Amino acid sequence: MGNQSGSIEESNAGADKGELREVALFLHSVHNVQHSCTESYYGMASCCGPRDAPHTDVPVTSERSAVLHASIDSVISVRIFLHERGTPSASDRMVGQLMLPVREVVGLCGPGIYQTWFLLESPSQNASPPSRLRAAERLRRAMHCVSQDVQAPRICLTLLEANTDSQQWTRDEAAAIKYYDTVLVSHQQHLHATRKYLDVVERAEAPNEPGRRQQSSSARAEAPSAPAASLRRASEAGRNIEEEEANQLRVELDQITEEANRRIEKGNDAILKLKAQLKELRDVEAPRLMQENADAERQLEVARRQNEQLKRRIERQDCPELDEEVTGMQQEVLVLSKQKAALMAMVQDIYGVPKEDLQESSVQEAAARALADIRGLGQAAEQPKAVDTPNFFAEDGGDEHEGNLLPLDPHEFLGEEIQLRPL
Repeated sequence: MGNQSGSIEESNAGADKGELREVALFLHSVHNVQHSCTESYYGMASCCGPRDAPHTDVPVTSERSAVLHASIDSVISVRIFLHERGTPSASDRMVGQLMLPVREVVGLCGPGIYQTWFLLESPSQNASPPSRLRAAERLRRAMHCVSQDVQAPRICLTLLEANTDSQQWTRDEAAAIKYYDTVLVSHQQHLHATRKYLDVVERAEAPNEPGRRQQSSSARAEAPSAPAASLRRASEAGRNIEEEEANQLRVELDQITEEANRRIEKGNDAILKLKAQLKELRDVEAPRLMQENADAERQLEVARRQNEQLKRRIERQDCPELDEEVTGMQQEVLVLSKQKAALMAMVQDIYGVPKEDLQESSVQEAAARALADIRGLGQAAEQPKAVDTPNFFAEDGGDEHEGNLLPLDPHEFLGEEIQLRPL
C-alpha cells in the first residue's frame, strides 16, 4: 500500500497535537441477521477516548449518517438494533456490535473506510470495554474473516472525514492518491467475498445423487455442469462490466481531451493578443513616453538654472533699479515726516496747546484749519491788500517767500547733516 505509511504519519502528527476531527459514519447494509418482516435495523454510534468529550450515542441508518468528533486515539463503537414496527424504542433488541479503534483503522485501511464489510460480535462479548490491544485484534478478525464465513452477521460501513466527497475522487488527483489504499482494501475484500460466494454456490449446486455422480464423462463434456456455467456467466458479466467501464472511461477521456484542447486554443489566442499589445507598447508608446520624459527633464534643468541665478542675485543684492527705488521711497518718507513735524509745530504756535495735550482728533482739526489758513494766505499774497493782515510768522527783515508757512520745496527740510538709512 503505497501511501499508507504517509497517512499513518500524518494522523500520528495530528494525534500528538490532540487534534479532534469531524468524521462521518455511514451504515450501508446489515446482512445475515435474523429478523422478522416487521423489524428494521438501525445503529447507534459513539466515540470514546482520552481527549474526547463524554460520549453520546448518535443514530445512524442507511439513509442518515452519524457525525462524530474523534482523534487518532479514539475508539468508535457501532451497535446494531432491531426495531419492531409500532412498538416503543425501549423494546428494541441489540443484535451485534463493532469496535473501531481509529489508529488501527488507519493502519489497516488508510485514511478512512470505504464500503467495507465487518463481522458483528454478539452483544454478550462486549459486557465491558476491551483494551486497545484486544480491540485491535477483534477489528482485524472482523475485517479479514468476512470472506471466510459468508453466513455470519455483518455490516457494511464507510468512515471518512466529514468534508470528504467520494464522488470527486475520480476528478481530484490529490484525493484519488490519498484514498487509494482505502478503495483498494475495499475492492480486495469484495473480490475475496465474491469468490467465496461463488464457491458456496458451486457446492450448493453440486449433484448429490449417486446416479448423477456416475454420469459418463462424455455426457459431462456435452452438458457442462451448472457451477461451470455459473462461473462462465459471472466471468462474462464481469467482462461486460469491465467493457462498459472502459467505454465510459474512453468517453470521459475524449471529453477531457476536447475540453483541454479548447482551453489550449483559448490560451493561445490570449497569448497572441498580449504579444501584439506588447509590441505596440514597445514600438509606439515607449518612444513617445521617452521623448516626453526627456523634454520634461530639460524643462526641469532650465527651471533649476533660473532658480539658482535668482538665488545668487538675491544673495549678492545685485539689483540697481530696486536700490534706486528704495532710496527714493526712503527720501519721500523722510520728507513727509518733516512736514508732519512742521505742521505740529505750527499748530502748537497758533493755538498754544502743548504737544502732550493734543488728541488725535484735535490735531487733525487744527491741521485742517492751518492748511485752510495757509491756502488763504497764499491767495491774499497774489491779490491787492484790502486790509492789513498781520503776519504772525514773518520775522524782521522779511523774506522773499513771505506769507508761505511751508517751503516751496519739501526737500529743503533735508539738511546736509541728515543721512538716509536703508529700510
